[in-house]
Amino acid sequence: MGNLKYYRYFNFFIVIFIVSVPFLQAFSVPIPGSYAIKLDDDSAILILQDNIPNINVIEYDSLKYHLFLHRIIQPIVWIGHGSTQGIQINNKLQSWSDFSKDVVSTPGIDVILSCNSYEIIK
Repeated sequence: MGNLKYYRYFNFFIVIFIVSVPFLQAFSVPIPGSYAIKLDDDSAILILQDNIPNINVIEYDSLKYHLFLHRIIQPIVWIGHGSTQGIQINNKLQSWSDFSKDVVSTPGIDVILSCNSYEIIK
């Protein structure tokens, strides 16, 4: 009886493993393309879209943001309003040091279009 229970658990885990492989692979494949992260309501994103017609805009902290951010392999453009204290994200001021954690998590090159963005390297 004990062996039967063992085989049921073993078979269950084998099935789960086989079914999960395509999902894990889908969430680890690099994503090519031009992307911009919209940090706040900003008209600058419209100007960027006019000048780079194939750019994909992703809202900060959206589901797509969390699914794509660590897999985008080409440069990412971050667009928002900044000051010496930090950058405006979803109508809240976030410090440059906190924002740098998001930027560092990307595998590609990051371009920050914001006033006082030099503060991120301090």
